[in-house]
Amino acid sequence: MSSALLLVTESYVTSLLVQTSFYGLYMATFGVCLRWLLFADEGWRLRKPLDWPMLVATIVIFASYTILLGADAWLTMESIKGFALIPYYTYALGALTIAATAVIVLVTDAVMIYRCWKVYNKSWRITVLPGLFWLGCLISFIMVFYYNYQSNVLLTVKPLTVQILNQAETVVTQSRNSHAALYPFNAATNIYTTIAIIVRIMRKSSEASGRSVKRLQHLCRILAETGFLYTLSTIPPLVTYFLDPTKYLLANQVTTTINYYLAGIAFNLVLIRVGQSRAEAGDSQVTDRQKLISGHHHRHPSSSSQGQSVTMGEAERGMISTTSALGSGRVITHQ
Repeated sequence: MSSALLLVTESYVTSLLVQTSFYGLYMATFGVCLRWLLFADEGWRLRKPLDWPMLVATIVIFASYTILLGADAWLTMESIKGFALIPYYTYALGALTIAATAVIVLVTDAVMIYRCWKVYNKSWRITVLPGLFWLGCLISFIMVFYYNYQSNVLLTVKPLTVQILNQAETVVTQSRNSHAALYPFNAATNIYTTIAIIVRIMRKSSEASGRSVKRLQHLCRILAETGFLYTLSTIPPLVTYFLDPTKYLLANQVTTTINYYLAGIAFNLVLIRVGQSRAEAGDSQVTDRQKLISGHHHRHPSSSSQGQSVTMGEAERGMISTTSALGSGRVITHQ
């Protein structure tokens, strides 16, 4: 086996090991995430109504990760065998990995933009800039797909001349450049939407008091932590794309794998932590009612405190679902 093929095989095997580890972490968060999407906050009663948009997005992301892992495992095994697959079959598996990755990135980013739109009371102006960033991600994936197809066409030409090999190398370089362009757009989408949602919630928290303020601040912390976790992971693969691919292919494969899996893990963590926060708030409200009935509290909730609780519910709904917006003025009841 040549040194070039050995380097590719080493990067594939190492990347697959990292991928299986992070797939296990993702599956752990996926199972808990389904619990909060399918069942009521207390017990195992089916949640009514189900948040279908978020549930469908979660399942689509799960299916994409499973397809991605299967395709990469197959490519790795064939790489160990010495690329026994015919070029077209190899290209088909590669195209499948690109499509699965595109679905993961585009769906998670689209959900963040949708949350931002809902939290800002369905204002389209707030979504213009992140929408352009999202289109940048989409165009980057289309270009990667196109250049991979072009390289496959060139490598199937018989006989393979030096000129054709040089053309294929140029196409591969263009594919790498298109892939590198994805990360700034992806990071910009997440940074913009995360900050926009936090700013909106903090403005609403200034109108609240007591427990509502703490819960709104907790929502901001959830978004900031998960957003920072994922955005930070986009930096290493972007850096490795500007390094010599013959020397740093392994680093690029590993950092790219970690970045893609943290997208789904961060997506699930937001749903899990907001669901847990909502359940804890429900427990505290039950305790307050019990104290009120037993005579420990003689003050009935005022109209201002009722308005604060509506704001809190709407803030959570804007993050975890797609059924309300901050400032919409509707009373939200949680199942």
